[in-house]
Amino acid sequence: MKRSTVSIAVAAVAVVGGGGILAVTSMDGSERTGYRVSDSGVLTIDVKSRPDAPDIKGTTVDGKPFRLSDYRGKTVVVNAWAHWCGPCRLEMPMLVDYEKSMKRKGVVVVGINHGSGIAASKAFIEEFDVPYPNLHDPSGKSTLDMPKGVLQSQGVPFTFVIDSRHKIAASWSGAINRKMLEEMTSWAVKPSKKTAGR
Repeated sequence: MKRSTVSIAVAAVAVVGGGGILAVTSMDGSERTGYRVSDSGVLTIDVKSRPDAPDIKGTTVDGKPFRLSDYRGKTVVVNAWAHWCGPCRLEMPMLVDYEKSMKRKGVVVVGINHGSGIAASKAFIEEFDVPYPNLHDPSGKSTLDMPKGVLQSQGVPFTFVIDSRHKIAASWSGAINRKMLEEMTSWAVKPSKKTAGR
């Protein structure tokens, strides 16, 4: 996974009483109460502690306007990728399949192209037959306003899930699998300590 020089990483976690992970310490030294790391390694955020998702906007790879806040009221999976990224290529068929199986349940998948020119991005989307919108953002500016402590890295791939109130409920930096994605989405829809406990 490509790493950014700007880390908004989770540097350490605090385990309280041998039970669930109750707080995360970010690189700026502040403790993030209500942030938990699950057994699978994904970050899940308790409802009361969820930060607002940035209103990412711009133009999609196929030239249409895109605004993340237009999806308010739905659970949204946001996945950042680049055409040259091996892990991105590995996870894309699963994401396409997931979108097809979940859209009737009110779960939306959107992509963000980081680091790819428009021609390469179009070829990538065509190769994997990606049906959902993909913001064209080769410089990665769209996620600079992400709240601290939510992403381990701004390198691709990374995935975060937004709940129906446009709050960030879960995130993962790196290639994601179906089980992890289902855990993140379930947490966004209906939080349960069972999905987040260690």
